[in-house]
Amino acid sequence: MNKIQAILTAIIATLSVLVALLAVKQIPERVLGGATPGSYSTVSSSSAVQVGSTSVVTIFNATFNCTSRVIGTADGTIMLSFGSTTPTRAIGHPQLATTTVAYDSEIYGCGQVQAYGYEANPATPSTTISLIEFR
Repeated sequence: MNKIQAILTAIIATLSVLVALLAVKQIPERVLGGATPGSYSTVSSSSAVQVGSTSVVTIFNATFNCTSRVIGTADGTIMLSFGSTTPTRAIGHPQLATTTVAYDSEIYGCGQVQAYGYEANPATPSTTISLIEFR
């Protein structure tokens, strides 16, 4: 009787561990960004901001539920940083003048975005950028 009882206990313990592992696997992780392909989104906010080379401007704050962020530059190149890095003339992700780029949250996330005006001509102290965030 002890042998059968030991075998049944081992089977029940194994099944319990498998059920627990499957239950943990079903709990979704909370991440910054990661738009589901084909998900529905609407415009959350839109604005225009002046960016210059004298200081760094935070253009998007961190959020948990964006699907895409669109940045359009008018007359000047800007340097962008995604996350905690501060952009400078040499550090960052450049976006050229007169371009509009959609930054998908699946690739770039929904963290903080900062901008720095990368000016070739000091006579033009700032550039205007347009911002749209989709959620």
